[in-house]
Amino acid sequence: MEERNLRASAQGLRQAYPQRPAASAPVDTGKRLATIPRGDAEELRVSWAEYEGRPFLSLRVWKKDSSGSWWPDKTKGLTVRVRELADFVDGVAAAVDEARALAARGNNV
Repeated sequence: MEERNLRASAQGLRQAYPQRPAASAPVDTGKRLATIPRGDAEELRVSWAEYEGRPFLSLRVWKKDSSGSWWPDKTKGLTVRVRELADFVDGVAAAVDEARALAARGNNV
């Protein structure tokens, strides 16, 4: 008997508080500079963006959900401030040098 009352109460709550519609995927508001595929359902996006009037470089992993919509991964991304950009580029250039050295040694990872 109590189970029926609970189920009736649950149904009443469903009617009083209808389910929220599914969230729509966010729009990537920055200017996308590059998209690097990382498999069928993941990509790395490099974008020039702005927050509160301050421009920055954004690197963020986006994942495709079961409906085909793309969502940013909240834990896999970083921003580079404009004042940090020159040092960041130097670091990327050093990484490219390291990758070339690996390739020259025949290491194709």
